[in-house]
Amino acid sequence: MVAGVLAIVAVAEMSTSPLSPELPPGAGPTGPFAILTRALGLNSLIPGGRAAASIIAVLFATAMFLLALRAAWRGEISVRLIVVLGIVFIVVATALPLLFSRDVYSYTIYGRIQSLHHANPYVAVPKNFSWDRIYPLVGPAWRGTPAVYGPAFTLLSAGITRVLQGNVADIWAFKVVAGLAGIGLVLIVARMTTRLWPERAPFAVALVAWNPVLIFNTVASGHNDLLVGLAVAAALAVLAGPAMAAARGRTGPRDPGVLREVTASGLLTLGALVKATAVVPLALLVIASVWRRPWQRRAGVAVAHGAVIAGLVVAFAAPYLQSKDPTLGLSHLAQHVGWLAPMRFFRVMLSDAAGSLWGLGAADTTSSVVRFVFAATFVGVFIMLATRAVRVAQTWEASHGNGLAVGRWIEAQGAIWAWGLILFTLLAPVLLPWYLLWVLPVAWLLPKIGRIGVIVLSALLAASETVAEPLNMNYPSVYHGMVLIGHYVLTPALCVMLGWLLLDLSRRILRGLPLEDAPVLRRETAPPPEVRHRVPADGQGDGDGHRGVPSDQATRSVQYQAGQDEHGDPAGRRHRETVQHSTGRGEGPPQADPKEHDE
Repeated sequence: MVAGVLAIVAVAEMSTSPLSPELPPGAGPTGPFAILTRALGLNSLIPGGRAAASIIAVLFATAMFLLALRAAWRGEISVRLIVVLGIVFIVVATALPLLFSRDVYSYTIYGRIQSLHHANPYVAVPKNFSWDRIYPLVGPAWRGTPAVYGPAFTLLSAGITRVLQGNVADIWAFKVVAGLAGIGLVLIVARMTTRLWPERAPFAVALVAWNPVLIFNTVASGHNDLLVGLAVAAALAVLAGPAMAAARGRTGPRDPGVLREVTASGLLTLGALVKATAVVPLALLVIASVWRRPWQRRAGVAVAHGAVIAGLVVAFAAPYLQSKDPTLGLSHLAQHVGWLAPMRFFRVMLSDAAGSLWGLGAADTTSSVVRFVFAATFVGVFIMLATRAVRVAQTWEASHGNGLAVGRWIEAQGAIWAWGLILFTLLAPVLLPWYLLWVLPVAWLLPKIGRIGVIVLSALLAASETVAEPLNMNYPSVYHGMVLIGHYVLTPALCVMLGWLLLDLSRRILRGLPLEDAPVLRRETAPPPEVRHRVPADGQGDGDGHRGVPSDQATRSVQYQAGQDEHGDPAGRRHRETVQHSTGRGEGPPQADPKEHDE
Protein backbone atom coordinates (compact mmCIF):
# COMPACT_ATOMS: atom_id res chain seq x y z
CA MET A 1 0.00 0.00 0.00
CA VAL A 2 2.91 2.32 0.67
CA ALA A 3 4.07 1.86 -2.92
CA GLY A 4 0.61 2.77 -4.21
CA VAL A 5 0.50 5.94 -2.14
CA LEU A 6 3.98 6.95 -3.28
CA ALA A 7 2.93 6.45 -6.91
CA ILE A 8 0.05 8.91 -6.50
CA VAL A 9 2.28 11.32 -4.59
CA ALA A 10 4.90 11.31 -7.36
CA VAL A 11 2.31 12.15 -10.02
CA ALA A 12 0.50 14.68 -7.83
CA GLU A 13 3.71 16.67 -7.33
CA MET A 14 4.33 17.25 -11.05
CA SER A 15 4.57 20.89 -12.02
CA THR A 16 1.37 20.45 -14.07
CA SER A 17 -0.22 17.32 -12.68
CA PRO A 18 -3.11 15.60 -14.47
CA LEU A 19 -4.46 14.76 -11.03
CA SER A 20 -5.02 18.41 -10.09
CA PRO A 21 -7.70 20.76 -11.38
CA GLU A 22 -6.69 24.29 -12.24
CA LEU A 23 -5.04 25.76 -9.15
CA PRO A 24 -4.78 29.36 -7.96
CA PRO A 25 -1.31 30.90 -7.83
CA GLY A 26 0.67 29.53 -4.89
CA ALA A 27 -1.34 26.30 -4.56
CA GLY A 28 0.91 24.15 -6.74
CA PRO A 29 3.42 21.48 -5.72
CA THR A 30 5.67 22.43 -2.83
CA GLY A 31 7.51 20.70 -0.05
CA PRO A 32 9.60 17.54 0.24
CA PHE A 33 7.36 15.30 -1.87
CA ALA A 34 8.40 17.12 -5.05
CA ILE A 35 11.85 15.56 -4.59
CA LEU A 36 10.43 12.16 -5.51
CA THR A 37 8.87 13.58 -8.66
CA ARG A 38 12.12 15.21 -9.74
CA ALA A 39 14.11 12.07 -8.97
CA LEU A 40 11.87 10.05 -11.27
CA GLY A 41 12.10 12.68 -13.99
CA LEU A 42 8.32 13.01 -14.26
CA ASN A 43 8.45 16.76 -14.87
CA SER A 44 10.14 16.15 -18.21
CA LEU A 45 7.26 14.06 -19.58
CA ILE A 46 5.18 15.37 -22.45
CA PRO A 47 1.43 15.91 -21.73
CA GLY A 48 0.51 12.48 -23.06
CA GLY A 49 3.17 10.86 -20.90
CA ARG A 50 1.94 12.71 -17.85
CA ALA A 51 -1.61 11.53 -18.47
CA ALA A 52 -0.37 7.96 -18.88
CA ALA A 53 1.60 8.21 -15.64
CA SER A 54 -1.53 9.47 -13.88
CA ILE A 55 -3.64 6.58 -15.12
CA ILE A 56 -0.99 4.00 -14.19
CA ALA A 57 -0.53 5.50 -10.72
CA VAL A 58 -4.27 5.46 -9.93
CA LEU A 59 -4.75 1.90 -11.14
CA PHE A 60 -1.61 0.75 -9.31
CA ALA A 61 -2.73 2.35 -6.05
CA THR A 62 -6.14 0.71 -6.39
CA ALA A 63 -4.55 -2.70 -6.96
CA MET A 64 -2.26 -2.26 -3.95
CA PHE A 65 -5.26 -1.37 -1.82
CA LEU A 66 -7.07 -4.56 -2.81
CA LEU A 67 -4.00 -6.68 -2.04
CA ALA A 68 -3.54 -4.96 1.31
CA LEU A 69 -7.21 -5.43 2.13
CA ARG A 70 -6.89 -9.14 1.39
CA ALA A 71 -3.92 -9.40 3.74
CA ALA A 72 -5.83 -7.47 6.42
CA TRP A 73 -8.77 -9.86 6.11
CA ARG A 74 -6.43 -12.78 6.68
CA GLY A 75 -5.04 -11.12 9.80
CA GLU A 76 -1.57 -10.69 8.35
CA ILE A 77 -1.42 -6.99 9.29
CA SER A 78 -1.90 -5.61 12.78
CA VAL A 79 -4.50 -2.97 13.54
CA ARG A 80 -1.83 -0.72 15.04
CA LEU A 81 0.19 -0.73 11.83
CA ILE A 82 -2.92 -0.04 9.75
CA VAL A 83 -3.90 2.89 11.96
CA VAL A 84 -0.40 4.41 12.04
CA LEU A 85 0.10 4.13 8.30
CA GLY A 86 -3.48 5.30 7.68
CA ILE A 87 -2.85 8.48 9.65
CA VAL A 88 0.42 9.00 7.79
CA PHE A 89 -1.38 8.58 4.46
CA ILE A 90 -4.00 11.13 5.50
CA VAL A 91 -1.35 13.64 6.56
CA VAL A 92 0.47 13.16 3.25
CA ALA A 93 -2.77 13.60 1.29
CA THR A 94 -3.54 16.79 3.21
CA ALA A 95 -0.13 18.19 2.26
CA LEU A 96 -0.51 17.43 -1.45
CA PRO A 97 -1.87 19.96 -3.94
CA LEU A 98 -5.62 19.84 -4.46
CA LEU A 99 -6.55 16.66 -6.36
CA PHE A 100 -9.34 15.63 -8.73
CA SER A 101 -12.19 17.93 -7.70
CA ARG A 102 -13.01 21.64 -7.66
CA ASP A 103 -15.72 21.36 -5.00
CA VAL A 104 -13.51 23.24 -2.54
CA TYR A 105 -13.86 26.29 -4.78
CA SER A 106 -17.64 26.01 -4.41
CA TYR A 107 -17.27 25.70 -0.63
CA THR A 108 -15.21 28.87 -0.70
CA ILE A 109 -17.53 30.94 -2.86
CA TYR A 110 -20.60 29.92 -0.87
CA GLY A 111 -18.83 30.82 2.35
CA ARG A 112 -17.75 34.18 0.93
CA ILE A 113 -21.26 34.99 -0.27
CA GLN A 114 -22.22 35.07 3.40
CA SER A 115 -19.03 36.21 5.12
CA LEU A 116 -17.64 38.78 2.67
CA HIS A 117 -20.55 39.68 0.37
CA HIS A 118 -23.22 39.62 3.11
CA ALA A 119 -25.84 37.70 1.14
CA ASN A 120 -27.74 34.46 1.68
CA PRO A 121 -25.89 31.66 -0.19
CA TYR A 122 -29.15 29.71 -0.50
CA VAL A 123 -30.63 32.58 -2.56
CA ALA A 124 -27.66 34.29 -4.23
CA VAL A 125 -25.56 32.31 -6.71
CA PRO A 126 -21.81 32.50 -7.45
CA LYS A 127 -22.26 34.29 -10.79
CA ASN A 128 -23.73 37.23 -8.89
CA PHE A 129 -20.21 37.74 -7.52
CA SER A 130 -18.13 37.09 -10.61
CA TRP A 131 -15.52 39.58 -9.45
CA ASP A 132 -14.57 37.33 -6.53
CA ARG A 133 -11.05 35.92 -6.99
CA ILE A 134 -12.22 32.31 -6.59
CA TYR A 135 -15.09 32.59 -9.07
CA PRO A 136 -13.13 31.68 -12.25
CA LEU A 137 -12.17 28.37 -10.61
CA VAL A 138 -15.74 27.38 -9.68
CA GLY A 139 -17.17 24.60 -11.84
CA PRO A 140 -19.35 25.94 -14.67
CA ALA A 141 -22.27 23.71 -13.63
CA TRP A 142 -22.34 25.30 -10.18
CA ARG A 143 -21.91 28.98 -11.02
CA GLY A 144 -25.66 29.48 -11.32
CA THR A 145 -26.63 27.22 -8.42
CA PRO A 146 -27.16 28.35 -4.83
CA ALA A 147 -25.56 26.44 -1.98
CA VAL A 148 -26.54 22.76 -1.94
CA TYR A 149 -24.80 21.80 1.31
CA GLY A 150 -26.32 21.71 4.76
CA PRO A 151 -26.50 24.86 6.88
CA ALA A 152 -23.99 23.56 9.42
CA PHE A 153 -21.34 23.22 6.72
CA THR A 154 -22.28 26.56 5.17
CA LEU A 155 -21.75 28.20 8.55
CA LEU A 156 -18.36 26.49 8.78
CA SER A 157 -17.48 27.69 5.28
CA ALA A 158 -18.49 31.24 6.19
CA GLY A 159 -16.31 31.11 9.30
CA ILE A 160 -13.28 29.83 7.39
CA THR A 161 -13.58 32.42 4.63
CA ARG A 162 -14.21 35.22 7.09
CA VAL A 163 -11.01 34.48 8.99
CA LEU A 164 -8.62 33.54 6.17
CA GLN A 165 -9.82 35.55 3.13
CA GLY A 166 -7.37 34.01 0.69
CA ASN A 167 -7.76 31.46 -2.08
CA VAL A 168 -4.81 29.29 -1.07
CA ALA A 169 -5.52 29.62 2.65
CA ASP A 170 -9.16 28.64 2.19
CA ILE A 171 -8.20 25.57 0.14
CA TRP A 172 -5.75 24.39 2.79
CA ALA A 173 -8.29 25.02 5.54
CA PHE A 174 -10.91 22.77 3.95
CA LYS A 175 -8.28 20.11 3.35
CA VAL A 176 -7.19 20.27 6.99
CA VAL A 177 -10.83 19.90 8.09
CA ALA A 178 -11.14 16.83 5.87
CA GLY A 179 -7.84 15.43 7.16
CA LEU A 180 -8.81 15.84 10.80
CA ALA A 181 -12.20 14.26 10.15
CA GLY A 182 -10.45 11.37 8.38
CA ILE A 183 -8.13 10.76 11.33
CA GLY A 184 -11.07 10.89 13.73
CA LEU A 185 -12.98 8.40 11.59
CA VAL A 186 -10.07 5.96 11.49
CA LEU A 187 -9.57 6.12 15.25
CA ILE A 188 -13.26 5.60 16.02
CA VAL A 189 -13.57 2.61 13.70
CA ALA A 190 -10.37 1.12 15.14
CA ARG A 191 -11.61 1.55 18.70
CA MET A 192 -15.02 0.02 18.01
CA THR A 193 -13.84 -2.96 16.04
CA THR A 194 -10.90 -3.92 18.26
CA ARG A 195 -13.21 -4.02 21.26
CA LEU A 196 -16.28 -5.54 19.66
CA TRP A 197 -14.86 -7.85 17.03
CA PRO A 198 -11.04 -8.11 17.14
CA GLU A 199 -10.92 -10.75 14.41
CA ARG A 200 -12.46 -8.38 11.90
CA ALA A 201 -10.74 -5.20 13.10
CA PRO A 202 -7.79 -5.29 10.62
CA PHE A 203 -10.16 -5.58 7.66
CA ALA A 204 -12.57 -2.94 9.00
CA VAL A 205 -9.84 -0.38 9.67
CA ALA A 206 -7.96 -1.04 6.40
CA LEU A 207 -11.19 -0.66 4.42
CA VAL A 208 -11.39 2.88 5.79
CA ALA A 209 -7.84 4.03 6.48
CA TRP A 210 -6.15 2.66 3.35
CA ASN A 211 -8.98 3.25 0.92
CA PRO A 212 -7.75 5.38 -2.04
CA VAL A 213 -11.15 7.04 -2.18
CA LEU A 214 -10.67 8.35 1.36
CA ILE A 215 -7.01 9.28 0.96
CA PHE A 216 -6.98 10.91 -2.46
CA ASN A 217 -10.55 11.49 -3.65
CA THR A 218 -11.74 12.87 -0.33
CA VAL A 219 -8.93 14.13 1.93
CA ALA A 220 -6.70 15.42 -0.87
CA SER A 221 -9.80 16.97 -2.45
CA GLY A 222 -10.98 18.54 0.82
CA HIS A 223 -14.48 17.08 0.61
CA ASN A 224 -17.00 17.51 3.39
CA ASP A 225 -18.28 13.92 3.06
CA LEU A 226 -15.76 12.90 5.71
CA LEU A 227 -17.76 14.94 8.20
CA VAL A 228 -20.83 12.84 7.35
CA GLY A 229 -18.83 9.62 7.74
CA LEU A 230 -17.46 10.87 11.06
CA ALA A 231 -20.99 11.57 12.30
CA VAL A 232 -22.13 8.05 11.34
CA ALA A 233 -19.14 6.45 13.06
CA ALA A 234 -19.50 8.58 16.19
CA ALA A 235 -23.22 7.81 16.44
CA LEU A 236 -22.62 4.06 16.28
CA ALA A 237 -19.77 4.35 18.79
CA VAL A 238 -22.09 6.10 21.23
CA LEU A 239 -24.65 3.32 20.90
CA ALA A 240 -21.95 0.66 21.25
CA GLY A 241 -20.45 2.18 24.40
CA PRO A 242 -22.02 -0.28 26.88
CA ALA A 243 -21.29 -3.22 24.58
CA MET A 244 -17.64 -2.19 24.32
CA ALA A 245 -17.44 -1.94 28.10
CA ALA A 246 -19.01 -5.39 28.48
CA ALA A 247 -16.58 -6.83 25.92
CA ARG A 248 -13.74 -5.67 28.17
CA GLY A 249 -15.25 -7.42 31.19
CA ARG A 250 -16.75 -4.35 32.87
CA THR A 251 -19.98 -4.70 34.76
CA GLY A 252 -22.96 -2.44 34.42
CA PRO A 253 -26.03 -2.03 32.24
CA ARG A 254 -25.59 -3.09 28.65
CA ASP A 255 -28.61 -1.22 27.37
CA PRO A 256 -27.52 1.88 25.41
CA GLY A 257 -30.45 3.72 26.99
CA VAL A 258 -32.52 6.64 25.76
CA LEU A 259 -29.79 9.17 26.50
CA ARG A 260 -27.26 7.43 24.27
CA GLU A 261 -29.80 6.96 21.51
CA VAL A 262 -30.82 10.59 21.60
CA THR A 263 -27.15 11.60 21.59
CA ALA A 264 -26.59 9.40 18.55
CA SER A 265 -29.55 10.97 16.78
CA GLY A 266 -28.07 14.39 17.55
CA LEU A 267 -24.76 13.37 15.97
CA LEU A 268 -26.54 12.06 12.88
CA THR A 269 -28.52 15.29 12.70
CA LEU A 270 -25.26 17.22 12.61
CA GLY A 271 -24.16 14.95 9.78
CA ALA A 272 -27.42 15.64 7.93
CA LEU A 273 -26.80 19.37 8.39
CA VAL A 274 -23.62 18.86 6.37
CA LYS A 275 -25.22 16.62 3.73
CA ALA A 276 -28.78 15.38 3.80
CA THR A 277 -27.66 11.77 3.26
CA ALA A 278 -27.31 11.23 7.01
CA VAL A 279 -31.11 11.45 7.25
CA VAL A 280 -31.18 7.78 6.18
CA PRO A 281 -29.47 6.35 9.31
CA LEU A 282 -31.07 9.05 11.44
CA ALA A 283 -34.60 8.00 10.48
CA LEU A 284 -33.79 4.31 10.94
CA LEU A 285 -32.30 4.99 14.38
CA VAL A 286 -35.31 6.98 15.58
CA ILE A 287 -37.72 4.29 14.36
CA ALA A 288 -35.80 1.55 16.14
CA SER A 289 -35.29 3.58 19.31
CA VAL A 290 -39.00 4.35 19.64
CA TRP A 291 -40.25 0.87 18.78
CA ARG A 292 -37.97 -1.03 21.13
CA ARG A 293 -39.67 0.63 24.12
CA PRO A 294 -42.93 -0.51 25.71
CA TRP A 295 -45.82 1.25 24.05
CA GLN A 296 -46.39 3.42 27.14
CA ARG A 297 -42.94 5.04 26.70
CA ARG A 298 -42.82 5.42 22.94
CA ALA A 299 -44.35 8.88 22.81
CA GLY A 300 -41.85 10.23 25.31
CA VAL A 301 -38.88 8.75 23.46
CA ALA A 302 -40.18 10.15 20.16
CA VAL A 303 -40.53 13.59 21.73
CA ALA A 304 -36.96 13.42 23.07
CA HIS A 305 -35.56 12.60 19.63
CA GLY A 306 -37.75 15.20 17.97
CA ALA A 307 -36.69 17.92 20.38
CA VAL A 308 -32.97 17.32 19.78
CA ILE A 309 -33.36 17.05 16.02
CA ALA A 310 -35.61 20.09 15.72
CA GLY A 311 -33.42 22.13 18.04
CA LEU A 312 -30.29 21.48 16.01
CA VAL A 313 -32.03 22.10 12.68
CA VAL A 314 -33.49 25.39 13.85
CA ALA A 315 -30.22 26.52 15.42
CA PHE A 316 -28.20 26.01 12.23
CA ALA A 317 -30.84 26.74 9.59
CA ALA A 318 -32.35 29.87 11.14
CA PRO A 319 -29.88 32.33 9.51
CA TYR A 320 -30.78 31.01 6.04
CA LEU A 321 -34.53 30.47 6.17
CA GLN A 322 -36.48 32.28 3.47
CA SER A 323 -39.45 31.65 1.21
CA LYS A 324 -37.63 31.50 -2.14
CA ASP A 325 -35.98 28.15 -1.39
CA PRO A 326 -37.20 26.68 1.90
CA THR A 327 -35.42 23.39 1.05
CA LEU A 328 -32.03 25.13 1.44
CA GLY A 329 -30.62 23.89 -1.85
CA LEU A 330 -32.05 20.36 -1.91
CA SER A 331 -34.48 21.16 -4.71
CA HIS A 332 -31.59 22.39 -6.87
CA LEU A 333 -29.40 19.40 -5.99
CA ALA A 334 -32.15 16.99 -7.07
CA GLN A 335 -31.92 18.38 -10.61
CA HIS A 336 -28.29 17.32 -11.04
CA VAL A 337 -27.33 13.92 -12.48
CA GLY A 338 -23.88 12.38 -12.08
CA TRP A 339 -22.02 10.71 -14.92
CA LEU A 340 -21.35 7.50 -12.95
CA ALA A 341 -24.84 7.05 -11.51
CA PRO A 342 -26.75 3.93 -12.63
CA MET A 343 -29.83 6.12 -12.90
CA ARG A 344 -28.15 8.23 -15.56
CA PHE A 345 -27.08 5.13 -17.47
CA PHE A 346 -30.65 3.86 -17.72
CA ARG A 347 -32.02 7.34 -18.44
CA VAL A 348 -29.63 7.86 -21.33
CA MET A 349 -30.01 4.40 -22.82
CA LEU A 350 -33.76 4.07 -22.49
CA SER A 351 -34.69 7.67 -23.31
CA ASP A 352 -32.46 7.62 -26.41
CA ALA A 353 -34.11 4.40 -27.55
CA ALA A 354 -37.59 5.77 -26.90
CA GLY A 355 -36.73 9.03 -28.65
CA SER A 356 -35.44 7.28 -31.74
CA LEU A 357 -38.64 5.22 -31.95
CA TRP A 358 -41.37 7.60 -30.86
CA GLY A 359 -39.89 11.10 -30.70
CA LEU A 360 -38.79 13.70 -28.16
CA GLY A 361 -41.93 13.46 -26.03
CA ALA A 362 -41.40 9.75 -25.49
CA ALA A 363 -37.77 10.39 -24.53
CA ASP A 364 -38.80 12.91 -21.87
CA THR A 365 -41.47 10.59 -20.52
CA THR A 366 -39.03 7.68 -20.36
CA SER A 367 -36.51 9.82 -18.50
CA SER A 368 -39.12 10.78 -15.92
CA VAL A 369 -40.22 7.16 -15.52
CA VAL A 370 -36.62 6.06 -14.86
CA ARG A 371 -36.26 8.73 -12.19
CA PHE A 372 -39.50 7.61 -10.58
CA VAL A 373 -38.55 3.93 -10.64
CA PHE A 374 -35.20 4.57 -8.94
CA ALA A 375 -36.81 6.79 -6.31
CA ALA A 376 -39.56 4.23 -5.69
CA THR A 377 -36.96 1.48 -5.39
CA PHE A 378 -35.19 3.32 -2.61
CA VAL A 379 -38.50 3.99 -0.87
CA GLY A 380 -39.12 0.26 -0.97
CA VAL A 381 -35.62 -0.42 0.38
CA PHE A 382 -36.17 2.03 3.21
CA ILE A 383 -39.51 0.46 4.11
CA MET A 384 -37.89 -3.00 4.23
CA LEU A 385 -35.08 -1.71 6.45
CA ALA A 386 -37.47 0.18 8.72
CA THR A 387 -39.60 -2.96 9.03
CA ARG A 388 -36.54 -4.97 10.02
CA ALA A 389 -35.57 -2.26 12.53
CA VAL A 390 -39.03 -2.52 14.10
CA ARG A 391 -38.81 -6.31 14.17
CA VAL A 392 -35.46 -6.26 15.95
CA ALA A 393 -36.90 -3.68 18.35
CA GLN A 394 -39.87 -5.91 19.12
CA THR A 395 -37.48 -8.80 19.79
CA TRP A 396 -35.70 -6.53 22.25
CA GLU A 397 -38.92 -5.67 24.08
CA ALA A 398 -40.08 -9.29 24.20
CA SER A 399 -36.74 -10.47 25.59
CA HIS A 400 -36.78 -7.78 28.30
CA GLY A 401 -33.40 -6.34 27.34
CA ASN A 402 -31.21 -9.39 27.91
CA GLY A 403 -27.59 -9.50 26.77
CA LEU A 404 -28.43 -11.26 23.53
CA ALA A 405 -30.81 -8.49 22.50
CA VAL A 406 -28.24 -5.82 23.30
CA GLY A 407 -25.75 -7.40 20.94
CA ARG A 408 -28.36 -7.74 18.27
CA TRP A 409 -29.42 -4.14 18.83
CA ILE A 410 -25.94 -2.72 18.25
CA GLU A 411 -24.92 -4.78 15.25
CA ALA A 412 -28.37 -4.66 13.66
CA GLN A 413 -28.36 -0.86 13.82
CA GLY A 414 -25.01 -0.53 12.11
CA ALA A 415 -25.85 -3.09 9.43
CA ILE A 416 -29.24 -1.54 8.67
CA TRP A 417 -27.55 1.85 8.29
CA ALA A 418 -24.95 0.31 5.99
CA TRP A 419 -27.58 -1.29 3.75
CA GLY A 420 -29.52 1.96 3.57
CA LEU A 421 -26.48 4.09 2.79
CA ILE A 422 -24.92 1.88 0.13
CA LEU A 423 -28.22 1.42 -1.71
CA PHE A 424 -29.02 5.12 -1.42
CA THR A 425 -25.60 5.85 -2.91
CA LEU A 426 -26.21 3.57 -5.89
CA LEU A 427 -29.83 4.61 -6.47
CA ALA A 428 -29.27 8.37 -6.18
CA PRO A 429 -29.14 10.55 -9.31
CA VAL A 430 -25.57 11.63 -8.52
CA LEU A 431 -22.74 9.21 -7.71
CA LEU A 432 -19.26 10.52 -7.01
CA PRO A 433 -16.27 8.72 -5.45
CA TRP A 434 -16.32 10.61 -2.16
CA TYR A 435 -19.92 9.49 -1.50
CA LEU A 436 -18.41 6.15 -0.48
CA LEU A 437 -17.41 7.78 2.81
CA TRP A 438 -21.01 7.66 3.94
CA VAL A 439 -21.04 3.87 4.22
CA LEU A 440 -17.39 2.99 5.04
CA PRO A 441 -17.76 3.53 8.83
CA VAL A 442 -20.34 0.73 9.09
CA ALA A 443 -19.42 -1.45 6.09
CA TRP A 444 -17.58 -3.96 8.31
CA LEU A 445 -20.92 -5.10 9.75
CA LEU A 446 -22.31 -6.21 6.39
CA PRO A 447 -22.54 -9.88 5.38
CA LYS A 448 -20.51 -11.30 2.54
CA ILE A 449 -22.33 -9.85 -0.47
CA GLY A 450 -22.62 -6.46 1.17
CA ARG A 451 -18.88 -6.44 1.94
CA ILE A 452 -18.06 -7.45 -1.60
CA GLY A 453 -20.29 -4.64 -2.80
CA VAL A 454 -18.40 -2.07 -0.76
CA ILE A 455 -15.02 -3.42 -1.91
CA VAL A 456 -16.06 -3.42 -5.58
CA LEU A 457 -17.54 0.06 -5.19
CA SER A 458 -14.27 1.24 -3.63
CA ALA A 459 -12.21 -0.13 -6.51
CA LEU A 460 -14.50 1.17 -9.26
CA LEU A 461 -14.82 4.63 -7.76
CA ALA A 462 -11.08 4.89 -7.12
CA ALA A 463 -10.38 3.93 -10.73
CA SER A 464 -13.10 6.21 -12.11
CA GLU A 465 -10.98 9.35 -11.75
CA THR A 466 -7.55 9.09 -13.32
CA VAL A 467 -7.28 12.74 -14.38
CA ALA A 468 -8.94 15.83 -12.97
CA GLU A 469 -11.64 17.70 -14.82
CA PRO A 470 -9.64 19.85 -17.27
CA LEU A 471 -10.82 23.35 -16.50
CA ASN A 472 -7.42 24.45 -17.80
CA MET A 473 -7.95 22.20 -20.86
CA ASN A 474 -4.56 20.50 -20.58
CA TYR A 475 -5.92 16.96 -20.93
CA PRO A 476 -9.42 17.29 -22.48
CA SER A 477 -9.18 14.20 -24.69
CA VAL A 478 -7.97 12.02 -21.81
CA TYR A 479 -10.69 13.35 -19.55
CA HIS A 480 -13.44 12.72 -22.09
CA GLY A 481 -12.09 9.23 -22.67
CA MET A 482 -12.23 8.60 -18.92
CA VAL A 483 -15.87 9.76 -18.87
CA LEU A 484 -16.78 7.42 -21.72
CA ILE A 485 -15.10 4.46 -20.01
CA GLY A 486 -16.85 5.35 -16.79
CA HIS A 487 -20.24 5.56 -18.44
CA TYR A 488 -20.02 2.47 -20.65
CA VAL A 489 -17.77 0.20 -18.55
CA LEU A 490 -17.76 1.20 -14.89
CA THR A 491 -21.41 2.22 -14.64
CA PRO A 492 -22.70 -1.08 -16.08
CA ALA A 493 -20.57 -2.85 -13.46
CA LEU A 494 -22.17 -0.66 -10.81
CA CYS A 495 -25.61 -1.57 -12.19
CA VAL A 496 -24.79 -5.28 -11.81
CA MET A 497 -23.60 -4.67 -8.25
CA LEU A 498 -26.77 -2.69 -7.49
CA GLY A 499 -28.96 -5.54 -8.72
CA TRP A 500 -26.95 -8.10 -6.73
CA LEU A 501 -27.27 -6.09 -3.53
CA LEU A 502 -31.00 -5.56 -4.02
CA LEU A 503 -31.53 -9.28 -4.57
CA ASP A 504 -29.49 -10.23 -1.50
CA LEU A 505 -31.30 -7.72 0.70
CA SER A 506 -34.69 -8.93 -0.52
CA ARG A 507 -33.69 -12.55 0.05
CA ARG A 508 -32.58 -11.82 3.58
CA ILE A 509 -35.71 -9.85 4.39
CA LEU A 510 -38.09 -12.47 2.95
CA ARG A 511 -36.32 -15.40 4.64
CA GLY A 512 -35.84 -13.65 7.95
CA LEU A 513 -32.05 -13.89 7.69
CA PRO A 514 -29.84 -11.42 9.58
CA LEU A 515 -28.76 -8.28 7.74
CA GLU A 516 -25.54 -8.20 9.72
CA ASP A 517 -22.49 -10.40 10.10
CA ALA A 518 -20.96 -9.29 13.39
CA PRO A 519 -20.82 -10.99 16.80
CA VAL A 520 -20.61 -7.84 18.91
CA LEU A 521 -20.71 -9.68 22.22
CA ARG A 522 -19.45 -13.22 22.80
CA ARG A 523 -22.23 -15.33 24.29
CA GLU A 524 -21.75 -17.73 27.16
CA THR A 525 -25.24 -19.16 26.91
CA ALA A 526 -25.49 -22.53 25.19
CA PRO A 527 -27.88 -22.94 22.30
CA PRO A 528 -31.30 -24.45 22.97
CA PRO A 529 -31.16 -28.26 23.26
CA GLU A 530 -33.35 -28.82 20.22
CA VAL A 531 -30.87 -27.01 17.97
CA ARG A 532 -27.58 -27.55 19.79
CA HIS A 533 -26.72 -30.54 17.62
CA ARG A 534 -27.02 -28.35 14.54
CA VAL A 535 -24.02 -26.19 15.54
CA PRO A 536 -20.85 -27.65 13.98
CA ALA A 537 -18.47 -28.83 16.67
CA ASP A 538 -15.46 -27.42 14.88
CA GLY A 539 -17.14 -24.10 14.22
CA GLN A 540 -16.77 -24.30 10.43
CA GLY A 541 -19.25 -22.60 8.15
CA ASP A 542 -19.93 -19.54 10.27
CA GLY A 543 -21.02 -16.20 8.92
CA ASP A 544 -17.72 -14.38 8.99
CA GLY A 545 -15.24 -16.82 7.54
CA HIS A 546 -12.95 -17.04 10.62
CA ARG A 547 -12.10 -20.44 12.05
CA GLY A 548 -11.01 -19.59 15.56
CA VAL A 549 -14.22 -18.17 17.05
CA PRO A 550 -17.23 -19.14 15.01
CA SER A 551 -19.07 -21.67 17.13
CA ASP A 552 -19.96 -18.94 19.61
CA GLN A 553 -21.10 -16.70 16.79
CA ALA A 554 -23.27 -19.46 15.35
CA THR A 555 -24.77 -20.03 18.79
CA ARG A 556 -25.78 -16.39 18.98
CA SER A 557 -27.40 -16.47 15.56
CA VAL A 558 -29.37 -19.64 16.37
CA GLN A 559 -30.52 -18.18 19.67
CA TYR A 560 -31.77 -15.05 18.01
CA GLN A 561 -33.70 -16.94 15.35
CA ALA A 562 -35.26 -19.13 18.01
CA GLY A 563 -36.17 -16.00 19.97
CA GLN A 564 -37.87 -14.61 16.90
CA ASP A 565 -40.00 -17.76 16.62
CA GLU A 566 -41.01 -17.62 20.26
CA HIS A 567 -42.26 -14.08 19.92
CA GLY A 568 -44.35 -14.51 16.83
CA ASP A 569 -41.91 -13.46 14.15
CA PRO A 570 -43.35 -14.29 10.74
CA ALA A 571 -40.03 -15.95 9.99
CA GLY A 572 -40.91 -18.64 12.52
CA ARG A 573 -42.51 -20.83 9.93
CA ARG A 574 -39.08 -21.03 8.30
CA HIS A 575 -37.31 -21.87 11.55
CA ARG A 576 -35.65 -25.05 10.29
CA GLU A 577 -34.39 -23.34 7.13
CA THR A 578 -33.22 -20.29 9.08
CA VAL A 579 -31.31 -22.35 11.62
CA GLN A 580 -29.52 -24.17 8.85
CA HIS A 581 -28.57 -20.89 7.21
CA SER A 582 -27.52 -19.33 10.48
CA THR A 583 -25.27 -22.18 11.49
CA GLY A 584 -24.19 -23.70 8.23
CA ARG A 585 -23.73 -20.92 5.79
CA GLY A 586 -20.14 -20.15 4.92
CA GLU A 587 -20.13 -16.46 4.18
CA GLY A 588 -16.41 -16.18 3.95
CA PRO A 589 -14.25 -13.21 3.11
CA PRO A 590 -14.25 -11.61 -0.32
CA GLN A 591 -11.32 -13.89 -1.16
CA ALA A 592 -12.47 -16.93 0.72
CA ASP A 593 -10.27 -19.84 1.59
CA PRO A 594 -11.05 -22.55 -0.98
CA LYS A 595 -11.44 -25.03 1.85
CA GLU A 596 -14.39 -23.09 3.23
CA HIS A 597 -17.73 -23.77 1.61
CA ASP A 598 -19.97 -20.96 0.44
CA GLU A 599 -23.64 -20.32 0.72
